[in-house]
Amino acid sequence: MADIRESQQRYGPTDTQQRRGPAVFISFQDDAEQFAPVLSQISATEPSAGQQIEGYKILDKVGEGAMAVVYRAVQLATNRIVAIKTLRYSETDLSERFAREVSIHNQLKHKNIVEAIECIQSKGRAYFVMELLKGVNLEDQLVNQGRCHSPALFAHILGQICDALECAHNLGIIHRDLKPENIILLEGGKNEIKVLDFGVAKIQEDLQRLTKTGVVLGSPAYMSPEQCMGLKLDPRSDLYSLGVVAYELLTGSLPYEASNPVEMMEIHCDPDITPKPLTMFRPDLPAVEKLQAVFDHVLQTETEDRTADVHEFKKELHDWWEAASNGTSQLPNPFKPSQLPREKIAEKNKSIVNTVEAKALAELTGRRTSADEVIEATPKIPQKMQLPLLIGIVVTVLVALIAFLATFLLSALNGR
Repeated sequence: MADIRESQQRYGPTDTQQRRGPAVFISFQDDAEQFAPVLSQISATEPSAGQQIEGYKILDKVGEGAMAVVYRAVQLATNRIVAIKTLRYSETDLSERFAREVSIHNQLKHKNIVEAIECIQSKGRAYFVMELLKGVNLEDQLVNQGRCHSPALFAHILGQICDALECAHNLGIIHRDLKPENIILLEGGKNEIKVLDFGVAKIQEDLQRLTKTGVVLGSPAYMSPEQCMGLKLDPRSDLYSLGVVAYELLTGSLPYEASNPVEMMEIHCDPDITPKPLTMFRPDLPAVEKLQAVFDHVLQTETEDRTADVHEFKKELHDWWEAASNGTSQLPNPFKPSQLPREKIAEKNKSIVNTVEAKALAELTGRRTSADEVIEATPKIPQKMQLPLLIGIVVTVLVALIAFLATFLLSALNGR
């Protein structure tokens, strides 16, 4: 174990990319043999420039990650320039899951969420067509510009992220991979943002037959403790990730320091380790003690101790902003909790979730489906995280190394 760790690159705070670590695809249920066929199915027939796919013409590749590739394309019928995302793997179950979640994402209509246009399928591969955004992601912004110095700008950006997540959570959708890279600061000078990459999202109480149990998707620096443990997630997992993003946006540093991705995951799961005090980086902040309490709450290890939902998070931030501005700010408070009682919100959300699930399944199966068909009982997982970390840590390291080698080999082949 020590030899594996010592062979890894440094994950210290001096290097932003290494500090955050790669996205990982981990299974705590299956053994290492599971990954051999997955890696063997990296497609050798990825779309190329000039290729036409179901009414779209591929222009060029604009980005890629461990799981997916994004292309710039033109919609031939309208001449509209769009982005098209597709999985790097041709494994059938992953493609079905991807198509299903894209159908669900199509229901997300919010000014701070990237617009989903449609999901198309061609030759066994699913493609997610979305609007092409012009701007810079917050990760690059942090690297190039550093932290957000203005409390007002910080509040403005964070308020928009909260609104986007609240919209998704109201539909029962969990992002699962919220990080600065997936938040785009749009061009135009208005400091407007859009959240993207709900491609690894998982509908709550979804169709278990289409989702492999025990699978973890995410980026170690921003993963919630329960995600690190491979447990079932709820919206509070996104809140934890949002807390890490907000902390980094404000301070230019992660709330926890680790030497490598594995240690970072261990730290997330350790209830005795608390976030670094804001005063280490921002003693100038108004009402800093009140804001520290907000971060301490949202970054709790145990879900039952954590901020309950976006509604509560916005309420706490609203109170901080009022204290920080002392009623003298000319700007409106960017954190506006819903005026509906929480019970009414929950009742409304349940109805919306049932409708969205039924519609998404109908689109995929080609038939009408009632909401009752979609709801399936799922076993409750204990909240207390007393599972041993050893298995998860070993698998994490192995998969991260396999993903790195696969990416390296692909790059080498493309360079020939």
